[in-house]
Amino acid sequence: MFSLSIIGIMVFHYFEHIRSAHLLLKSEQFWDYYIGSTGVDFLLFLSGMGLFYSLTKNDDICQFYKKRLVRILPAYLLVSMPFFAWRDFIHLHTGILTFIRDLLFLNFIDHADTTYWFIFFIIVMYRKYNIHFDIWLPLPY
Repeated sequence: MFSLSIIGIMVFHYFEHIRSAHLLLKSEQFWDYYIGSTGVDFLLFLSGMGLFYSLTKNDDICQFYKKRLVRILPAYLLVSMPFFAWRDFIHLHTGILTFIRDLLFLNFIDHADTTYWFIFFIIVMYRKYNIHFDIWLPLPY
């Protein structure tokens, strides 16, 4: 199911690009208008289910965050540091302060720089999930 949702996200982005070039056919317009980005909705739902089962199996919150940060941060830094270095030092000449602000998502918050918005979203949702899990855990499930 994860694979289908990721394929749905890829198809959405494909149609988004060809829509901007005004090349959508009628069948593609159907996908673009009616199905759209539902792959994201399914991916978030499945991820939430996985988080629920992960925390019910082992409720050590430090291990929970450590496991997720080890998965996210190295990949994020591996991809974002060269990109932001190129953009901030070579292309835009904005300097080290902008580079650091980009890495820490401060330019996303202040200036709506949405380059890696999904990483920021994942981190915020992990934090928010723990709070909701603690609220709903006492209820029978």
